[in-house]
Amino acid sequence: YWTGSEVILKVIQRRPQIKSRSQPLSDIKENLCCLITAKYLQRVPYSVEDAAVPSLIMSEDCASDLNKIDIKLLISHQKDKSVQLSDQNIYWTVNFDRFHQDMRDEIVVKAFTKKFGENAGSIIKQVILFLRQMYIRTNPWAEVCNPVPALEIKDILKKQASQSLALAFFDQSQQCFFFQEQDNSNLLRKAGEASGGSYQLYLKEAFTQFTWELVEHIVLEKHDSKAARIFRLVKSQPYIEPDQIQQLAMIPAKEAKRLSYRLYEDKFLHIQELKKASSNNGPVKNYTLFHIHLESVASMLLEMCYKTLYNHISRRHFEKQQSKRIIDKKHRVDTILMGMQAQGAAEEQLSDIEELLTPSEEEVLKKIDRVMKKLNIVELEVDDTIFMLNMYLIYVS
Repeated sequence: YWTGSEVILKVIQRRPQIKSRSQPLSDIKENLCCLITAKYLQRVPYSVEDAAVPSLIMSEDCASDLNKIDIKLLISHQKDKSVQLSDQNIYWTVNFDRFHQDMRDEIVVKAFTKKFGENAGSIIKQVILFLRQMYIRTNPWAEVCNPVPALEIKDILKKQASQSLALAFFDQSQQCFFFQEQDNSNLLRKAGEASGGSYQLYLKEAFTQFTWELVEHIVLEKHDSKAARIFRLVKSQPYIEPDQIQQLAMIPAKEAKRLSYRLYEDKFLHIQELKKASSNNGPVKNYTLFHIHLESVASMLLEMCYKTLYNHISRRHFEKQQSKRIIDKKHRVDTILMGMQAQGAAEEQLSDIEELLTPSEEEVLKKIDRVMKKLNIVELEVDDTIFMLNMYLIYVS
């Protein structure tokens, strides 16, 4: 964490080309103020009392803290380091929740775009832009968003000339209750009829539906289509008996039993045993019922994702260590080439340096590059899955 003045000075040190611009310090301060106003940066909690165990508080008034950044003192400090800055002891750090909030909104936009088309996704994006104005006075992590009037959605779309198709689509969908008819998950619901109606976005319900779809996809990939059919059947009819699974899933009894208990072993299904009351002398019958506890399944998958991510990081480290000599040689050759190019060396000299790497070493480097790209792609996909599962667990906790 740094003070605002330290951030501005660090930016100038790392980007010397901005020194040629007019008033670079004021420009950087303005950008810093924009990040703080949008809550991408937040003030570090501080104490106002001198106690052995002080209580830390969060500042809500960022404007007064930003006004303490004095451009004239910054210019004087650049010339004389002994000049004291005006915002000492006011430190700022990254607000990761704000970035997570944007990532969550982007997932919702993509989901509506995929289900209803680009025009619907554009409408939801404008709704989220409107909701961001409400985040200042409401909890951004609420399970249900505040009602958004349809007239305000239209006003937002009218202000953007590129959204004419989205406006026409919204008018048509509003007349025929498009979302209520086609969106069986009820992620977007009509909250009232006043002033043309208003809509609410149910974020908890949205991420619950997203998690169900994610788990179904994982079951399909890890097992097969028949196992996914059993999983969807248990989802639609919780607390179902094994015999009913065999009948309704239209799978042979032996195979249905094997797949059901395989899903149970992998913790995708859960078992509830019930005892049937009988006469005093008669045997007691036990009934086995299959059901799904989505929160437990999500926690299990989250742990699996963390293990997978660790394995990929370990694999990448192993691949680098295996070819460390060739990679170091490649770095040395590149450094020599950059130095000779800066000195204006001839093409023949550069080609001689490039030939220091043999064809076999070039082939090994290409193979390492392909492996690293695959591992990076997999890590990003696993990270997306982790974020989705974490969002669901945050809303249900």
